[in-house]
Amino acid sequence: MGNLKHVTLPDTTAIGYLTDGQNRRIGKTVNGVLVQGFLYQNQLNPIAELDGNNRIISRFVYGDKSNIPAYFVKTNPSTQNQTTYRIISDHLGSPRLVINTTNGSVAQRIDYDVWGNITQDTNPGFQPFGYAGGLYDQHTKLVRFGARDYDAETGRWTAKDPIGFGGGDSNLYGYVVGDPVNWVDPNGLNAVTLGAKAASLAAKVTSSLEIVNPVGLTILAGEVGYGVGSLIYDTWGDEIDAAVEQVFGSPIACSVDDSDDKEHTKNKRPSSKGKHEKGRSRTQKDKGGEKGDKRRPYQR
Repeated sequence: MGNLKHVTLPDTTAIGYLTDGQNRRIGKTVNGVLVQGFLYQNQLNPIAELDGNNRIISRFVYGDKSNIPAYFVKTNPSTQNQTTYRIISDHLGSPRLVINTTNGSVAQRIDYDVWGNITQDTNPGFQPFGYAGGLYDQHTKLVRFGARDYDAETGRWTAKDPIGFGGGDSNLYGYVVGDPVNWVDPNGLNAVTLGAKAASLAAKVTSSLEIVNPVGLTILAGEVGYGVGSLIYDTWGDEIDAAVEQVFGSPIACSVDDSDDKEHTKNKRPSSKGKHEKGRSRTQKDKGGEKGDKRRPYQR
């Protein structure tokens, strides 16, 4: 099926990959010794990382993004002590900050160029996810997306598309039709567009991570993490804010600009901002219709 099985590095280090019957990467060896394994909840999403002795060292919990966990629980195999970490990712699903939810410290920061090459990683190998939510290999610098491995240095897949031209690209080795800002390919078979909204968020993420005192840090607490926020941010919001301020020198501005939606402006109706900020409680209240009336379905 075109799976990458072996890689020999310039220093003669031999890397091997293990694949199960469902074409999922379940293990990695270095010079013949098992060093890493994965357990899956479905075809694409790992729910646990194993060490070379098949002990669980990380458990992953998914939230608003299907290709990257919202947080993970890391276990020390020797002491069995556990620590929970929040993953803050960009619009592609690339992890940018990993935050210790106990004390708010930044455990890892990762920066990428437009094609996914890592330009900065403060804690290599701390967690296995990389560019666009794929599984990143520290030895080969390749990213695993479902059926194939992506090489960010060349901007190409290492194998041709298993479904041929059915993937929608005349270049069978081409990555996301040459547009890595607006497209992703989590299964290695079909590029998926993220749309104009995601492109806007991409610009905000880039500026927020590169400018020392950014104004637009709302993407970290708002637009990028908005869905997960209702599940996680209420619990660890203070720690996340402190960590981001520590890194960037500016706290998160907890607001979302909804001017593009033009909500509640006609005839100068009173603001309903409070309702929009209630998150899960609003969902519970309105699940049967606007204000609980099933005859008046809620309109976003």
